[in-house]
Amino acid sequence: MLSHLSFLLALPLLAATQSPNTVNLTETFRPALSDEAEIYSVNDPNWTTETTQRWSNWDAPTYIGAIKPATEQDVAATVKIASRYNIPFLATGGGHGGSQNLATVKNAISIDLSNFNTIQVDAENNTVTIGGGVTYGDLYDPLYSIGKEIHFQKFTATGNARCVGVVGATIGAGVGLLQGIRGYTSDALLQVTIVTAAGIPFNASATENSDLFWAIRGAGANFGIITSATYEIYDATNGGHAQNANLVYPAATNGSIWDILESFDETLPAELSITIGVSYNQTTQEASIGVNLVYWGSQENFAQYINQFIALDPISWTNETLPWNHLTDAADREAACVTDLHVNFYSIALNQTNSQVFYGFFTDFITFSQENPTYGGTFGIERYSAEGPMSAPAERRGVYPWRETKINLLFENIYPTNETLDTVVDGFYTQQRQHFDELSGFPTFATYINYAHGDEGPNAWYGDDDNLERLITLKRKWDSNNLFGAAKPIPLNK
Repeated sequence: MLSHLSFLLALPLLAATQSPNTVNLTETFRPALSDEAEIYSVNDPNWTTETTQRWSNWDAPTYIGAIKPATEQDVAATVKIASRYNIPFLATGGGHGGSQNLATVKNAISIDLSNFNTIQVDAENNTVTIGGGVTYGDLYDPLYSIGKEIHFQKFTATGNARCVGVVGATIGAGVGLLQGIRGYTSDALLQVTIVTAAGIPFNASATENSDLFWAIRGAGANFGIITSATYEIYDATNGGHAQNANLVYPAATNGSIWDILESFDETLPAELSITIGVSYNQTTQEASIGVNLVYWGSQENFAQYINQFIALDPISWTNETLPWNHLTDAADREAACVTDLHVNFYSIALNQTNSQVFYGFFTDFITFSQENPTYGGTFGIERYSAEGPMSAPAERRGVYPWRETKINLLFENIYPTNETLDTVVDGFYTQQRQHFDELSGFPTFATYINYAHGDEGPNAWYGDDDNLERLITLKRKWDSNNLFGAAKPIPLNK
């Protein structure tokens, strides 16, 4: 048998005649992989249990199989061979990335990074180095136990999900509950090792391949597969505890909630996060509104904020002090950590709140739900302070452009797979998204890339033409054959 190295050297001599439909994964890839690497066919009976499954099957890629590399060189070899044989591939971390554009990826290989699950904490130097397959939940307890924290991702309208991949969130910026104090997750990123289109691992940091490092922090999926990442970690805020309140309201209260939300446009403290989820119960034919408040401070200081919501006479409410590593517990039992859902999602970023637009959408949302009895979903509002992102020094900032964002809206439309309903949902949310955009406070359409539907375009994902010109130049340098970035692609030409 050829050695791993000699097999790769021989690749240019092999005829690239195999199509993805007929390729034998074992024959094609096994000689170049370590003994610990695993290969699975989509037809294997253990496919769903041994490989990471996607959160959403909406406009999902199709696979012929998966490779679970055990080493960085396994990743490099897989990329090189797949490129040689024109076999499409996608890296899979937590499995939450989505976009309508992924439907164009057919008969692909999932490069499943779940073996890249190492965590190395250097408490003395306040860093943690993780593998590309580590999820937020993997990090919480080890860091909490030593009095440290890392900025963590908000993913559902009612909580934070442990199952989201850290690297995947980071390369789209990484918004979340600590951003008012710590900035984005990407602001804490210090270095990565990334396997590029050439099938070669490179380091990228502020001092090494710095242009690539800039692009990775906001557009990283377009440039390669990150096998390891090093972050700054911090002493735990407020002794590692936060105030956590959950309140539930009937539909009639919605206008008052939007008014409170608007009142925070210029006054939201860095320590406070507000998350609101609106849903419609098809059985009871009633809408409800859930509000979650997280405050990094004392109960005494929290009172001035929660009392505004208590005054609205919620159906139920709780208020407790929690260790930060348990703030996600409710979300872990919800839809963010269930796989193979049909989630057709839309989003938009807002730089101002217009309560009348929210009220109009709420009314339309109820009508739409009543007219489509198989439709389910949540209208999510994430209200975090922009103080942390805006105060990040220039050298900590990547390409992500919308740092002044006051609200990220996420429309998680969940329903049984139904192409007819897909069309109806798309029509409704395209129109509603436009209504929000007209009074968004941004000069152009803006969206948080990790929540983007996929039809918004590069300027909505990556910012102005200067950003895009720079990204195009880097894309030509590092991935001129467009092996990466199918979900939100950087064009090779303007």
